[in-house]
Order: sequence, then structure tokens, then C-alpha cells
Amino acid sequence: MGDILNWKNKFSRHKFNTPLIFENYAQLHTHAKYFKEYINTLQTHGIPILQSGRNTGFLELIVYLRNIFSLFDCLKTFRMTYLLTYKLSQDFLETYFSAIRS
Repeated sequence: MGDILNWKNKFSRHKFNTPLIFENYAQLHTHAKYFKEYINTLQTHGIPILQSGRNTGFLELIVYLRNIFSLFDCLKTFRMTYLLTYKLSQDFLETYFSAIRS
């Protein structure tokens, strides 16, 4: 699932590392839906993970997966043909600050 959030190369040939485009929109949207359903089934000590104190990362992931497809739908009206999400994720910021620290 990590690759679905790090689209950074328009020409990638990996199944889930290609950018969000019209041709793979339905497939990736279905994959994201199944992943969100999986997160809803996770439990910690018998408590659903989304109702526990450790839910932050899981909630962020669900919100991100829901909104990335809505964003692409919006961008289609401006004739954009693909979306690279690498710079929209927090991983980009973590990489940036890691480079500064080193």
C-alpha cells in the first residue's frame, strides 16, 4: 500500500507506482477501498484501531486515500491528465527535514 501514496515518476511501470491517470483510476480506487475496509477491521486488545488511542496514523491514511481521488476528479476539469502524489504526502517533508539534519 505504501507505493500507492508515493507516485513520483510519471513513467513508472510498476503496477501500483504509476501516477494516478484515467486508465488506472478505477483499479487504484478499488484497491484503496479494500485497504480502507481492512483498516476498519484492525483491532488492538479487542478494541477497533480507529477507536483506540493509536488511531492517528490510520485516520490520516483513510482521509488521504479518500481525498486523493476527489482531488484528481477536481484536477480533471483543468485538463490535467495525471497526478503525482509524492509531494502531497508527509513523507516528502520527512525526507526534506532528514536531509537538513544530515
